[in-house]
Amino acid sequence: MKILNYWLLGLGMLLAISCTKTATTQKQEKNNAIPVVDVTKSYPKKEITLQDIADVEYIPLETRDDVLLALGDYVAYCSDEMIISGSRRTGDIYIFDGQGNFLGRFNHKGQSGEEYSRLWKLLYDEKRKELYAFDAIFRHRALVYDLQGKYKRTLTFTKTAYYGSYVIDFDSESLFCYDELIGEISIEEATKNPFKFIDKQTGAVLDSIVLPFHKRVNPSIKTGAMSSVRPAMSPIVSNNEELVLSEISCDTIFLLSKDKKLTPLVVRTPAITNQAKPDCIFQVLAISPEYIFAEVVQLKPNGMRGYPPANSLAINRKTFEVSQCKLQNSDALGVWGTASKRNTRLIDAATLIEALEDGKLKGKLKEIAEKLKEDGNPVLMKVTFKK
Repeated sequence: MKILNYWLLGLGMLLAISCTKTATTQKQEKNNAIPVVDVTKSYPKKEITLQDIADVEYIPLETRDDVLLALGDYVAYCSDEMIISGSRRTGDIYIFDGQGNFLGRFNHKGQSGEEYSRLWKLLYDEKRKELYAFDAIFRHRALVYDLQGKYKRTLTFTKTAYYGSYVIDFDSESLFCYDELIGEISIEEATKNPFKFIDKQTGAVLDSIVLPFHKRVNPSIKTGAMSSVRPAMSPIVSNNEELVLSEISCDTIFLLSKDKKLTPLVVRTPAITNQAKPDCIFQVLAISPEYIFAEVVQLKPNGMRGYPPANSLAINRKTFEVSQCKLQNSDALGVWGTASKRNTRLIDAATLIEALEDGKLKGKLKEIAEKLKEDGNPVLMKVTFKK
């Protein structure tokens, strides 16, 4: 656990498009132009302090003998009133209040019709007060529970739909999902639009978003007869008011409004649509009022480790300046990472204690770490970009 990049894997990075406020830039802005990122180019390096662009909060989660989160657990929902975590490994669902105090827990891992075989993805609808537990991805379904764990219904998907990895709560009637490519691609799958609105009552497809691309790109690369690797994907990113849609097969990344209108956000060059076999993918990981945080990932295997490290970018939304950036957390000296679609992160107690002993923590995070036990629950790191 010497490398603290692990727990900040969701907040660090940046590159943007180099462009000073010349007459050319002013003309682009006047014409409502959008940034264009050359994925083959090396951009100037830049350091950004996380606290300069975001408010950062740390919330220690209550530890009890029967309330211990497992390594790899994730935050499914976080508000000022409630925090919900899920575990793919154990199937546990934990509920805390906004200050990290334990409220409840349930686990419906099993083989009955009202249980999930694996808690692949957990989603919370705060208006309906319902939890959507997406089963193992090949089960093509999601089970719905209330906050006490009472079973309510099952959403059933078609046998060719793989929604579980990327899904968000869109409105009162629908979830917004990305239909993931799994295994070999058929001609039909290669041309269909992956972004779907599905019914919260049944799982049926209500609508879809049409993006301009010729054929979907499968980023998986075989590393052996029975093995392959693929980079972490980020097809749907939320900034609360809008969604960012990063379809790697498309040259343009779009914003999607609540009334389902698309607006171009950033364009890549060279165009992926002109490449028979793309050598890299470009996707947005996070968005703030000032920056678009993105990355370029080379589609080349890197021995047993899979893909080479991603090239992190930050695009200034006003000037279109692009920089290869390191994001510094002023509460954890010398610690940085790459941006992520998530604005929350669970930092395990042992990692924080080690950082404390190494003199790398300061401020509120240091005060929290001084009270932690190595086998205790993690600390939730919550990031809200400043407006």
